[in-house]
Amino acid sequence: FALLGIILNAVIAWAPSHLIRNFGYTPPEVGLTLGGAVLVFGTAGIFAGGVLADRWRAAGRSDGALRVGIVSALGSLPFGLLAFATDSLAVLVAALAPLSFFATFAYGAAPAAIQFMTPAGHRAVAAAIYLFFLNFVGMGGGPFITALVTDRVFGDDRAVGLAVALVCAVSAAGAAALLAWSLPDHRRAVAAAGGAGPT
Repeated sequence: FALLGIILNAVIAWAPSHLIRNFGYTPPEVGLTLGGAVLVFGTAGIFAGGVLADRWRAAGRSDGALRVGIVSALGSLPFGLLAFATDSLAVLVAALAPLSFFATFAYGAAPAAIQFMTPAGHRAVAAAIYLFFLNFVGMGGGPFITALVTDRVFGDDRAVGLAVALVCAVSAAGAAALLAWSLPDHRRAVAAAGGAGPT
């Protein structure tokens, strides 16, 4: 889930520079374009992911929240590439909507996954550890890694879009692989914790 956090934070931190450097956007235009996409489609993604996690759980899938994370990763990967590896402003703007949707898709489900797999007496500590890694890796890593890739891999400030595309793709692929790998362990942890979730 922390790797998924890298995607949204890389986009929010560096899409403005990409739009300004390569497409001549002004800061207010960036705010309307990027802010509008995140506000509308990002909010919709959070709700949709939570609804899907609840439906999967109600259908007997105790790992539904992690599966939502996998959907988030697999949805973010192509749209992150499409948005930031293109020279077309129209394609970039159009791809921001589904990218915002999928990049936030797991934000409601991830805390639930932590709560359902943790025994009642340890949920506050588990939530704190989760938030530490989400913020440290996602919020700190997304912008920093993108800047590093721009400077050290591409060596060109105007290549920040390609850096965002690469960071999104690698983070999404890594998140999908790790979440898929952890599904059996998560199911066992939920069963051991009683699977009741927060009360």
